[in-house]
Amino acid sequence: MTAPSAEIAFRTYRRALLHFLMKRLSDPELVEDVAQDAFVRLLKATAPVEHAQAYLHRIARNAAYDRQARRDEVVVCDSALVDAVLDRYASTDAPDAEIEAEWLLARLPALKASIVVLSKRDGLSFHEVTGELGISHHTVKRYLRLAVAQCRETRHEET
Repeated sequence: MTAPSAEIAFRTYRRALLHFLMKRLSDPELVEDVAQDAFVRLLKATAPVEHAQAYLHRIARNAAYDRQARRDEVVVCDSALVDAVLDRYASTDAPDAEIEAEWLLARLPALKASIVVLSKRDGLSFHEVTGELGISHHTVKRYLRLAVAQCRETRHEET
């Protein structure tokens, strides 16, 4: 897109884009950053963009989702647990199932690991996991499936 076209799109769609993002993100600075990123991507588009507003909203929606997911990702490290796992691992020639499970869980994103622990280790139903984590039933099922697949892939890579 050319600079004059991007400038026209900026003047025409900026307010609507900011309103769109305010519904999805609570931080006004983050809203401005995401909007700016969307306009920069529009300016750098190599192919002609027919529907600039739709393009901007798609870029902004994806960027907002990515940034929100990164903000929600909480990494918790229990150093006593890590020490215990390392001690057990060092005292054996081959890792047992419990150590391997802990090792695989450590490689998962926090939310996926939480779902696996709550459903598999603690035996909670999908409904109970949704209540515990405040996410949808669909997300629990999807993330559990993806976590199991990621664990299988990790095990396969290590063998």
